[in-house]
Amino acid sequence: MAKFGKLTIGIISRNGQPFLKDCLQSFSSALTPLLKHFSSIDFILVDSDSSDNTLEVMLNFSQEYRSDAINSDVYLIQGYCNAAVARNVILRECTGDVIFLCDGDIVINYNFLILAAKKIIGGQADAVVGQLSEKWYDSEFKIYKSIPVRKKITQEKFVRIAGGIIVLSKKVAQSDIKYDENLKIKEDGDFSLRVSNYFNILAIPVFVGTHITQPCYSNERFKTFFKENYNKSLGILLRKHIYSFRNSIDIIKAEKGVMLGFIYILLFLFSSILCLREMCIPLLLTVCIFLADFFRHLTKSHLRSFIMYRFVSPFMVIHGFFSKKKGDRQYSIKKIDKLTTLSGDHRSSFIT
Repeated sequence: MAKFGKLTIGIISRNGQPFLKDCLQSFSSALTPLLKHFSSIDFILVDSDSSDNTLEVMLNFSQEYRSDAINSDVYLIQGYCNAAVARNVILRECTGDVIFLCDGDIVINYNFLILAAKKIIGGQADAVVGQLSEKWYDSEFKIYKSIPVRKKITQEKFVRIAGGIIVLSKKVAQSDIKYDENLKIKEDGDFSLRVSNYFNILAIPVFVGTHITQPCYSNERFKTFFKENYNKSLGILLRKHIYSFRNSIDIIKAEKGVMLGFIYILLFLFSSILCLREMCIPLLLTVCIFLADFFRHLTKSHLRSFIMYRFVSPFMVIHGFFSKKKGDRQYSIKKIDKLTTLSGDHRSSFIT
């Protein structure tokens, strides 16, 4: 059986405890079948300045599974860091014929990698994405709900916006297209939009794996949503692509919940003006539509999601759209061979 060449697996994580071990274990269990299809496997593990034992877990995995057919390198980002910075480390360091970008909270289905590689090596696509199931955990890291499929893909189709879990061909990874490090969030959508201008991204109805996460309206993420001005990046993204009608439409389609919030604001403003002129029916219709949407979320216990995306996000987007673009961020990247000192949440004496 002809093999696909080298597979590079890039895994990024920040404070990955306790699910990073599950992610890496799913890859270690898949090594034997993967090596039947790939000549070698190269792991690139990137820790974004974690305060837990993420770096130690990565180093232990790297040292345990390094062999003639398996190489594994660990990188530490210090200073400013986000998912875009971490993924760019992988894109700069990868040498594989097929490159898989993965987050540290994904339990992988290795069959997806084999099928994606067939599509790429066979020339049917330059990048491949699939669908995810989800498991939700609470503040004590206990799983309390399973979601069979997050976004269902019924048939193969080319797409323009994709998430951060993606398989790339060598020519895409080595192109000049990199993640925008000014985007703290929505960096994956921006990257895929720019990639799709030159390459084909194929979505296939195959499960990539299981995403272990918290829903957006959980207590923890609800607080973070406000604290980090979550959807400011969406405004920056819209400004960045404002001169491309096609890209702008794709972004709007992908963010229907937030855009509906904008529509509500405009409808209320317009109907209120008409109401001042004794034309109250438009305002009553707007209120009825708004209340129907509100009660739909309420019956599904998604009230926080309604508040986040219908009320707050439009103002975050406006803030991001008109905010000044920041200059280069300062960070350093170190290749870590071993950790000589580990004391609480503080590390020192990196040997590179």
